[in-house]
Parts: sequence; structure tokens; C-alpha cells
Amino acid sequence: MPLGHSTTDGHCDKPFVSSGCAVVSGRQFQDPLFANARCQPACLPIGTPTVAVFTVTHANMLAVIWLLLSGLVGFGQFLVLSQTDWIVHGPRHQGLYAFCYLMECQPRVHTFALFTLSAYLIGGCALIFSVILAIPYLLCSNYARPIEIAANIQLLSAFITTIALLAVPLDVGDVACTTQQLIRPMHHNCKLGWVYGIACILGLVSMSCPVFARLVADQRKTYSFVYHNQYML
Repeated sequence: MPLGHSTTDGHCDKPFVSSGCAVVSGRQFQDPLFANARCQPACLPIGTPTVAVFTVTHANMLAVIWLLLSGLVGFGQFLVLSQTDWIVHGPRHQGLYAFCYLMECQPRVHTFALFTLSAYLIGGCALIFSVILAIPYLLCSNYARPIEIAANIQLLSAFITTIALLAVPLDVGDVACTTQQLIRPMHHNCKLGWVYGIACILGLVSMSCPVFARLVADQRKTYSFVYHNQYML
């Protein structure tokens, strides 16, 4: 940790910081690429040499990983939404918005299908919205509260997406299947498609996004230490 020197009267003449800053010849420098690095005062005894130290905070790398992961998951969710191979029964294919027989497709407009489609859309949009919300604060400020709000949005998004995924096997009437037939696909030729498998994987990965967001928010918080003098009687 780069530190300053203490003067003869016990005061710190050059407060320096640990993360994202450096001390070179008694001067303090902060890397402009890491705007969320905080400078906190700390002193060394007189005569202690100052060394040049550059430290990259874990919060910056963690924030990049979180943004990339959230963005990729959100993009993947909209990509699988456009496919119709969620449920497969021979030449029949069912997606969230349409069911197809060979190359002819019709929209699914009954209540349960609209509920599943709306829930999946809301979950995906909430995930993308949380990323858009967090980017300006990550680049231009050091506030933790907006990141916590984004984490809460992503947690809600993962919950809604899970409900939508659990509801998909319960609505298979458009392809002349039942939920019991999906359990035994070898006997009835009704099966969950590859798109549903990818959607489940994306749903599981999306559950880790609010965890990363909470870690990023915690790294951006400032903690102060209070020292109390203790006297022995």
C-alpha cells in the first residue's frame, strides 16, 4: 500500500491510497482508467522510503466480467426466444410465440402461451435494462447504490425467467403432446427441444449475475475504522 510520511508533529503530510493510485517521488498519481479507485490517508514513520506502486483493483475486472456476462445472457435469451424448437413432436415444433407444422407456423394467442411469452420477455428486458442502467455509473461515478439497484433488478429478472421456463412444459397442447409424454420421450416421440435446453442454461447463468453485481457494489463502498483508546486501571 503506497503511504505518506508523518511529520514531526504527528500529522500526515502526504496522504496516499492503495488501489488505483501510485506514489512516485513523494507525489500522488491516480490512474484515470480506474475512476472508482479511492484515496485514503495513511502514514509511515519519518525516514521510510516511498516506492512507486501501481495496483489494479479487483472491482474493475469484476465489473467488466459482470457487464459482459449480463449482456451475453440477455442477448442469448432474446436469441432463443426467436426459435421454435422448444417442444418437438415429430414434424410439429412449438416455441413461445408460435407453433409450426413443417414450414407453416401460426402464432400462439391463448392465455397460458401469452403469459409464458410475457414472463420470458419481461425477464430478458429487465436484465438488459439493468446493464444499461449500470454502465453510466460504472464509467462516471463511484456510487454503489445504482449497482445494488441493478442487482435487485437482475434478481427479479432471474426469478421471472425461471417461472417462464417452468411453465413451458405445462403448455404443450399445440403440438399434440402432454406433460406426461415429455417425461417419456422414447415412447411418445414428444421431447424438449435443444432451444429449451439452452434457455435453461442461460437461466441458470443469469442467477449468478446479481451475485456479481452485489460483489461489484460492495467493492465500491467506503468503510471507515474507528479507534478507541483503552486504559487499564
